[in-house]
Amino acid sequence: MNDDLHELTASQHGLISRRQALQGGLTAGSWTWLTRSDDWKGVYAGVYRRVGAPETWNQALMAGCLAGDGIASHRAAGVLWNLPKIEPRLEITIPQRRRIELKGFEVHRTSFLQPVDRSRRSGIPVTSLARTVRTYR
Repeated sequence: MNDDLHELTASQHGLISRRQALQGGLTAGSWTWLTRSDDWKGVYAGVYRRVGAPETWNQALMAGCLAGDGIASHRAAGVLWNLPKIEPRLEITIPQRRRIELKGFEVHRTSFLQPVDRSRRSGIPVTSLARTVRTYR
């Protein structure tokens, strides 16, 4: 794995997706070898965690985002934005056309998510503060 992919993995709470690895220059054969090594553990289809990376709520949320091609939203976004009185829940929003079930997640779908509606908190893709607050009105 090259330095760029190591940095990406570190910035994503010890996680990487197959799509990201292949886009980052890893061959399909190298990906297969990597995922069969003792250094990596499958989290969801196509999403792997570096063994030794701390297993945290943020990591679980990031794994769901990577697996679902999604973005943290609703209560998860509220927690990332440090909004008061929000119970941490694993919630993501994915594109309307996509179907996925993730154990422990509430998955929402949308057909409309503009660039202005997207942000990043703690390295995790998240709905913007404005969009997050609108979900609590």
